[in-house]
Amino acid sequence: MNIDEAKKIDILSYLSQNGGEITKQKQGEAWFLSPLHVEKSASFKVNTDKNIWYDHAQGVGGTIIDFVMHLHGVDERGALSVLSGGNHSFSFSPVGLVRPGAKEDEFEIVKVQELQNQILIKYLESRRIDIAIAKKFSSEIFFKKKNNLKNLFAIAFKNDEEGYETRNALFKGNLGGKAITTIKGKGTTGKVAVFEGFLDFLSVLTKYNTAEVTDDVIVLNSLSLVGGVKERLREYKEVKYFLDNDKAGREALVDLIKDVGGVDASVLYRGYKDANDWLIHAFKKNIRYYAI
Repeated sequence: MNIDEAKKIDILSYLSQNGGEITKQKQGEAWFLSPLHVEKSASFKVNTDKNIWYDHAQGVGGTIIDFVMHLHGVDERGALSVLSGGNHSFSFSPVGLVRPGAKEDEFEIVKVQELQNQILIKYLESRRIDIAIAKKFSSEIFFKKKNNLKNLFAIAFKNDEEGYETRNALFKGNLGGKAITTIKGKGTTGKVAVFEGFLDFLSVLTKYNTAEVTDDVIVLNSLSLVGGVKERLREYKEVKYFLDNDKAGREALVDLIKDVGGVDASVLYRGYKDANDWLIHAFKKNIRYYAI
């Protein structure tokens, strides 16, 4: 099947045959609850005259080829392969999305590989994170709900207990158990940088154009783990905290400095919610090098 032949597949029929229910319809258009994310009000519109779609909540759309690319996380060739094989069926539920209320043990990891999925890469690019840096410290994970054949996917950041912090454009979660992530630095400086989340860690590296970590790094992955990490932090002669500039982050910072000591490194992104927000809004071409 070539591109022109694929585009002739009727999107409205494609969605309806796979469990999609039209929530409203008028001349030339039909609306669905989006199969790409969870929502209560329909944002997914099909233009029945032009046979194209648009997801207003996500700001994406196109032909049926584009839809299959977004749904299955494949490139154009992969989408044509799916459609050529007659494999038009899919579960009418969001790709790569753990629905609210889902329990971790409802899911099983299928495989972990090098980060290469173009949807995930585009997500990281939208967060202004350098892809080479992201590939060094994170992976791509495929997982599924037990007794379900459909694979979901996300960026994966491994923690110290062999679990993974997972993230894509639609959700963030954990697979395999919650724990901090420890990254040993190149030197024996006796210093450690503490980050709230892995995107913050990748953002600081990107901002200063380096994938080299001189000091040790601890990524909390959750502020709920602050209490358990204090003893480890006391082993260092210097601790720098890169926590969020929100209420929870500030409260954790005060608690850590009181019990452990250390300095507030969030002054780097003062005026921004977190390090990634700083990166997105304050990114400049001339980047100086910086050692964590």
